[in-house]
Amino acid sequence: MSSKTISTTLLGIDAVRVDVEAQVAGLKSRFAIVGLPDGILKESKDRIRCAITSSGFKFPLGEIIVSLSPASLPKIGANFELAIALCILAMENQIPKQALINRVFLGELTLDGLIRSVSGVLSSAIFVRKNLSKSELIVPKDNLSQAKLIEGVKAQGAISLQEVALYLRGDLKTLETNITPIKTIPKKQFTFADVVGQHSAKRALEISAAGEHNLLMVGPPGAGKSMLSQRIISLLPPLNTFEMVELTKIYSAQDSTNLNSSSNFDFGVVTKRPFRSPHYTVSYAGLVGGGTIPTPGEITLAHKGILFLDELPEFKRQVLETLRTPLETKQITISRAKHRIDYPADFILLAAMNPCPCGKKGLPGGNCRCTQGMVERYLARISGPFLDRIDLQIWVPPVNFLDLNKPLAEDPTEKMKKSVLQAREIQRIRFNNPHRTNKTMTTEELKRYCKLNSISEKLLEKTAEQLVLSARSYTRILKLARTIADLEGTIDINEQHLNEAIGYRIRA
Repeated sequence: MSSKTISTTLLGIDAVRVDVEAQVAGLKSRFAIVGLPDGILKESKDRIRCAITSSGFKFPLGEIIVSLSPASLPKIGANFELAIALCILAMENQIPKQALINRVFLGELTLDGLIRSVSGVLSSAIFVRKNLSKSELIVPKDNLSQAKLIEGVKAQGAISLQEVALYLRGDLKTLETNITPIKTIPKKQFTFADVVGQHSAKRALEISAAGEHNLLMVGPPGAGKSMLSQRIISLLPPLNTFEMVELTKIYSAQDSTNLNSSSNFDFGVVTKRPFRSPHYTVSYAGLVGGGTIPTPGEITLAHKGILFLDELPEFKRQVLETLRTPLETKQITISRAKHRIDYPADFILLAAMNPCPCGKKGLPGGNCRCTQGMVERYLARISGPFLDRIDLQIWVPPVNFLDLNKPLAEDPTEKMKKSVLQAREIQRIRFNNPHRTNKTMTTEELKRYCKLNSISEKLLEKTAEQLVLSARSYTRILKLARTIADLEGTIDINEQHLNEAIGYRIRA
């Protein structure tokens, strides 16, 4: 006696097919799961046994072997428990074997037979649409909103093993098809209403948001660098459907519990741009991603949002250097002995640092206690190639105490966001692509869209010679000038735009 059905597992953030088979192999009382199960899946045997008996079904006697194939692929997590339980029931004809055909099952079981949410449901729905378009996807009810995000997939949500069994028997016409809202506590969005002064920093953040340019803020402690960084999210355009799917796929693959607890999620779907701010003690694996089958790190979790690195020189040199490639390619590749996984990593890098170890260098009457050697060693923690990838580098001065006592000015956030959205619309039309910005311009596009007059060309050439600019810095200045021109709504880049762009390379 045997039975078969289909489930999925994650390889990175993508789902792959897993065939689930169950068979009674002998009279010996034994229950085994084969096919490289991890520790969590090995423990599933007791949960499955209790869930079957608690749901009013008979657990078979004898030696039960459950096979998960392909055998060479490690199986991680409890996603297979619903599929395994149904195979065991079908093996004993407690549900029809034919009912398992053309269906894909995902779900973790509780001891009393309820079905808990699992990770990777969105990835599974994408897999079903591409490879098993005629199949029905049955998932935990709490994950139904993710499956419904993918058009063309027939998905239903289930509450319990008993409910699924009744549906497969034909005693229940349908499972849950309506999305149940997940109650989330709205997170207050930071705005620039309470930011006193710092007009040059606000301008830099506006440019960064408009063209997705990386930004470094240098200034003394308490100047408001972290406060300013948190507010850039309020300037960015809302996520479109494609970006929501991408982000939900990433976060769902990382941890299903995030979907119910984070204020970035509505109905189990990511609806807000992420702002990731790892501490400077973060490990290499924490930033890049890690594990036998790697899970996404902070670089990927910041996709389509902000990666903020506070106290930049305090990060380990190896950790910072890992950012160099994703800042260029917008993806991170993790290689293991048997797997090579590409994760998306398209984010805006914001960084903040002090000018010296004590933080008082360059301040009038600051009484900096650092020697020149101490300052040089502190700044040398950040490599030249890494700095070369940061488009805007600005000085953030301390706030005047007299300004702190003045009444707050009118909130400039809406005006700044309007300018950013207008600049983004210009770029959308320019590239005929809603996902591209000026930072992604190719060499050919630079020549087409960043033409300079003779005066501007001489200015840029002189700057390149004086500052010994690399080719990367040269092109990034042009891209930055293009964004500044877009913010003003002008077709051509003039000397004023170019001068401002050059200033952001040398100001800090």
